[in-house]
Amino acid sequence: MAQPQPPCSCMVFTDFDGTITDTETLMGLMMELIPHKAQTLGEKLFNGKITLRQGVRELIESIESDKYGFIVEYSKTCRIRQGFGELLDYLDSLGVPLVVVSGGLKVMVETVLGPLVSRCKDIWAVDLDIDGPFLKAISPLQSQTELVDKRRILSGYSCKEPVVIGDGITDIQMAKAASLVFARKRLGRHLDRENISYLLWRDFFDVQKALQERWGG
Repeated sequence: MAQPQPPCSCMVFTDFDGTITDTETLMGLMMELIPHKAQTLGEKLFNGKITLRQGVRELIESIESDKYGFIVEYSKTCRIRQGFGELLDYLDSLGVPLVVVSGGLKVMVETVLGPLVSRCKDIWAVDLDIDGPFLKAISPLQSQTELVDKRRILSGYSCKEPVVIGDGITDIQMAKAASLVFARKRLGRHLDRENISYLLWRDFFDVQKALQERWGG
């Protein structure tokens, strides 16, 4: 019997912070640089008093530009979750592209991924302007509530069957547009309330195993 194959229009879209990485790297950075503001804004975000767009922008733009070097060095200490490289190998073998869609800093994504950057079709995240005394967040695709409009980014690709991998509230809208969702427990609780089906995962070996059961290879 022939092995099932992924649809030619399939693509994988994955979050970064807490998804590709095994910790929330952006919030960890903020707690190092601006702990009081990070805690205060984090509580406001959790309680729905401010939007992600407002909160993340304010956090980023509270950091002095001369801390850019620290951001890079901090990023070098962040770890990639197990199985990500192997998942890329599997997707490459099937010709399925992977796109990173992050609400965090692009410099952090690229620093953590290192040579794996070239294995990703695209990386979407917040760029930084470091010319002024404080960092300035640059994100061309925003929504009224999010600094990086993940669902709009996903919808911009010619992909009829998107697969989404995520872990938290920033991935809810992207998950709503997916054909298949891999969610860690925190995202799963939100998707339960939205009646959106998903597969729980712990590491990327779980993701690869589930895709192999569907696609073969």
